[in-house]
Amino acid sequence: MDKLSGQLEKRVSDLSNFLGTIARNSRFITLLYTGCPAVPKDTKLRMWEYVNNKFIIPAEGEKWVMDGLRDAWRRHKRYVKENNFDKYKTLEDRLKNCPSWIPEVQFRQLIEYQELPTVKAMCSLNS
Repeated sequence: MDKLSGQLEKRVSDLSNFLGTIARNSRFITLLYTGCPAVPKDTKLRMWEYVNNKFIIPAEGEKWVMDGLRDAWRRHKRYVKENNFDKYKTLEDRLKNCPSWIPEVQFRQLIEYQELPTVKAMCSLNS
């Protein structure tokens, strides 16, 4: 592998890691959205602009960046559900094990959402 190729590979890796960091940051996007289509356009625009403050990406790369953010956010959502919701059966245990990076208010709302009968049915159907 030549030097330029190695530098490009490193830069792409750095960008992918950065997208994961943004997707896990509750100040950018919370876990309360039901899916990416529900995320407001201004939130998506703010994330796109933030990425462009750190990396110079042409407009043609926006879809790739947004897909990367979506995938990282979905992985993060699944991780939190598996490790901080499904593992525990009581509200008290879930709150005791609230991840430090998620504000408790948001975590409580997420628990309430996960407890909705329609959401439980959808999760059961999807698993």
